[in-house]
Amino acid sequence: MSGQGELLYFAYGSNLHVPRMTDRVPSARTVAVARLPGFRLAFRKRAADGSMKCDVEPAQEDIVWGVVYRLDAEHLPNLDAAEGEGYARVTQIVTCADGEADYEVFTYRARDGWLGEGRPHDWYRDLVLVGARNHRLPDSWVAAIAEQQADPDPNPERARVNRP
Repeated sequence: MSGQGELLYFAYGSNLHVPRMTDRVPSARTVAVARLPGFRLAFRKRAADGSMKCDVEPAQEDIVWGVVYRLDAEHLPNLDAAEGEGYARVTQIVTCADGEADYEVFTYRARDGWLGEGRPHDWYRDLVLVGARNHRLPDSWVAAIAEQQADPDPNPERARVNRP
């Protein structure tokens, strides 16, 4: 995937939020804004708290925007633990925003048994939104995230700790 001891990771959800990402993976460094063709973003991964988290699902004509991070391989267990058992690590090819380079990356996809319907908590949607804005993802992409319906977290302490 990358140089010795380093991995390339494609983030499309709450890990777009740099403070959240670097809290989980201190070695994470932004490489490029990139797109994953043939997929669409969906808030369809069930979380233990009953809310929904981001996933990418196949959609031939769509594109998912995100960010490629470089991270030390020794920090991969931290990221796997943060993502949890509901996600599986997969290898994908993404293209940087200017189309000049492709990257072989790993990313996370929701496991079948964790798929569902519902809404994210508002703080989770806002983490994705702030991250997308800060990385200057396309305006139409940012607007689509902003339009995602979300519910207040019934646990005010969890909401306070996670709010961007």
